[in-house]
Amino acid sequence: GMGGAGGMGGEGGMACVSDCDEDGVTIEDGDCNDDDPNILPGAVEQCDGIDNNCDMIVDDIGRSCYAADPATVGVGVCQQGLSVCEDGAFGACVGAIEPAAAENCGDGLDDDCDGRVDEGCDLDGDGFTPADGDCDDDEPLAFPNNPEACDDIDNDCDGTVDGIRTACYEGPPGTQGVGVCREGVSVCEAGVEGGCADQVQPGGEACDNGLDDDCDGNVDENCNLVGCPDLDLDSLVVLSSTCLAVNSGARAAIYTEVRDTNGDIIADATVAIQAQGQAVLAALGQEGDRWWRRIVAPPGPGDATFSVLVSCGAAAPVALNTRPRLSNVAGVAAGQTTATGGCADPDGNFEVTVIDAQSGDPIEGAVFMIGAAPASEYQPSAQRFVRGTVGASPNTEVTGADGKGRLFDLADALNGPQMLTVGAEGYEYVTLTNLSASQARVALRRVDPPAPETVALTGALSDYDDLRNDGQTDAGVVLGSFDIASLATFSVNDLLGRFDCWDPVLGGGLVGNAVNEVPTPGNLAIPSQQESVFGFPVDVNPHRFTLAAFPRGRDNLVAAAGKLPTNDLVQLLLNGGSLADTISLLALSEIGVLRNQDFDADRPNMNIPLDRALDQDASCSVADVPENGDLFCVVAGDWGGGMGTGDLFPVGLASATSAEIGRAGARIDLPLTTIAPPAAGAADSFNGIGYVSAAVARFQNDAVPAALRGATSSIIDRGTISGAGGDARFDGFLSPTGVARADLRFSWTPVANADSPAVDLCQLEVLRSVRTVYAPGACVMGNYAESREVPVWNVYSNGDPGEITLPTLPEAWPRARTFGWVNPGATPEDDRLQMRVRCMGLGAAPAFNFDAADFGTLLNRVTHTSAILRNF
Repeated sequence: GMGGAGGMGGEGGMACVSDCDEDGVTIEDGDCNDDDPNILPGAVEQCDGIDNNCDMIVDDIGRSCYAADPATVGVGVCQQGLSVCEDGAFGACVGAIEPAAAENCGDGLDDDCDGRVDEGCDLDGDGFTPADGDCDDDEPLAFPNNPEACDDIDNDCDGTVDGIRTACYEGPPGTQGVGVCREGVSVCEAGVEGGCADQVQPGGEACDNGLDDDCDGNVDENCNLVGCPDLDLDSLVVLSSTCLAVNSGARAAIYTEVRDTNGDIIADATVAIQAQGQAVLAALGQEGDRWWRRIVAPPGPGDATFSVLVSCGAAAPVALNTRPRLSNVAGVAAGQTTATGGCADPDGNFEVTVIDAQSGDPIEGAVFMIGAAPASEYQPSAQRFVRGTVGASPNTEVTGADGKGRLFDLADALNGPQMLTVGAEGYEYVTLTNLSASQARVALRRVDPPAPETVALTGALSDYDDLRNDGQTDAGVVLGSFDIASLATFSVNDLLGRFDCWDPVLGGGLVGNAVNEVPTPGNLAIPSQQESVFGFPVDVNPHRFTLAAFPRGRDNLVAAAGKLPTNDLVQLLLNGGSLADTISLLALSEIGVLRNQDFDADRPNMNIPLDRALDQDASCSVADVPENGDLFCVVAGDWGGGMGTGDLFPVGLASATSAEIGRAGARIDLPLTTIAPPAAGAADSFNGIGYVSAAVARFQNDAVPAALRGATSSIIDRGTISGAGGDARFDGFLSPTGVARADLRFSWTPVANADSPAVDLCQLEVLRSVRTVYAPGACVMGNYAESREVPVWNVYSNGDPGEITLPTLPEAWPRARTFGWVNPGATPEDDRLQMRVRCMGLGAAPAFNFDAADFGTLLNRVTHTSAILRNF
């Protein structure tokens, strides 16, 4: 009879002609040794003098080498070397630097690789070593916190030599700080004290400037008051504003009434209103008993002081005691994002610049309003303000060709915190609530932007570490770049490609008959492999990655791969689950990247080599996960260097369910991976990356109350984890919150708690979800939909008010009849209106200032978020 496959079945048997070693690969498929099942394409190359992976190169491998304590690698000067395989044996270790027996004092290096530089070296005997911060170990007078002296030495090691500024005053005692007299400053340079500069000492009293020139506490004492013998030197002087933003067109007015000591108007007085410092004044006017001048913001910053000089007849003028001061401050700098600034209070002036968020171009005809509803309450006329006429000008304005518009109120209606709303035809609305600033630049996004141009990318991953039958299914995820907002919410769906259908198991058998085609994320890549499921051997059908709607343009394409527990995977599929649910089970171990690719056309046969190992050298330690929160710990590489400002990609992932976390407040530790350092002298495809890590609590399991379903709370860490690993600790989560709407009022539960930081601002977004429905094939789960968000209304609120009521728009404004929202009847049936609340803590240094901030950088400095998305 016939013997086993691949042998000679006896005298009458037949010689083997295909796949003789039964390794699944024939000579035609590239098997270079069909008699050895361990030699085939994709096998791991060994150092044995044999071409194990049939790439026509023998022993093309090397390995890191290092004889000292592994914990010292990458510390100080220490680094691994490389041993290269030749003729079946690894050679000598080349390039390794191991710890020195002792520090080489004075070379500024960590020679013994203990994390300290020149420890134990105190050459000048001042009690401090360079490791302690001694900046000059040859100078005993230079060490940290030593008081700086005027001796041409950096005594306190702060990087500055001398530069000591000492207050000085050489005038008579009791005159400093009185009248015009003020102290000066003496500056030490090159070990020599300078003279007392900028001091003002008493002088003779002048009768025409309204100043206390002799610093005796009296202004213009003993001056000639013959012409106005009963002049009240404290007569009324009113300045409408105390701050103007330079180059903003902001206005103010100053007026005075000249009265005698009985309170009566001095009718025959002559008045002059003068300014010292930065001020642009209109001509002097008179309105009844009041003398006045209009003021316009000057071109440069600096204070201005105003004096009122009064004369009667031929007598010399006398200055009134009241001398108002006006600050002229820099305004909002040019840019392409929403920003606030100028004066710390509108104080009667508000200037808005409206730009297109994509191009940065000014938007002519944009509209804006101060307040919660249209009104007519402002008084922009200086003459009418002086007269005391009640204001009746509107609180709305339209921008000109430069994208700018201004509102003025010389009375009191435009003082203190305000609500600003900005919109334009075809654009979103943006609202800033509780804003105390005199300027805002507002970037508007289009409400109906064209769909982004996309391409299709298809291919496979290569060089998996191993594909052995080990109860773990090898798989990888292929991703383009994502941003810090996606990391903060870690929405698994955001990281998945458009679903298609995949038949996971080839051939017959129990498992093959039970598992049908399943819906699979297009960017999931699975190689052909053999596995055992519940004791039954199966052949896993490969799944090529397909990113069907990848944004056209330049990007990095990253593939992160690892293993999934095969039995858990099959159990999920047997129960009708989707492979989207398995992403959290993927233990990453290797990574590859295609850098700076121009994706300007479809690419059907891509290959991404998994050419870098991931080191399990980092950890995520988390406490106080809010109740019922499932935990995700994520390490992301940052092409921008590590602050979250660049494009991100996944490097490490770990997860735990709320049941695994246990009681509220318990600490859980999860392992994470980082990219293994390159071999010495090797080109590094991940050059320049930094690391950002996050702990994200997601509220989606059955125990979560309906109001919180889909909420997230996250903490972002920058700098703890690096290419050398690290231990990131997370605690102090913001509480999750729901969101509700009643007409124009949106409300949520404030998210700060006793363990969390304060909330710096909350963002309410009304958006339209544009849905595309597609049929991936005959999967049991049916058709699928993907969405992209289109902005409708974006609201920023100072702090966490717990509710926001959108303003009532003027009837003539865009979309006013639909409350500023898009008209659901004019959009496709599958589109949805949604509302998102995201509250954020933005770190402690520097402190966030809502009234002087660039809102385009908020997510770059976020440390804590709490967010939820709901349909209308």
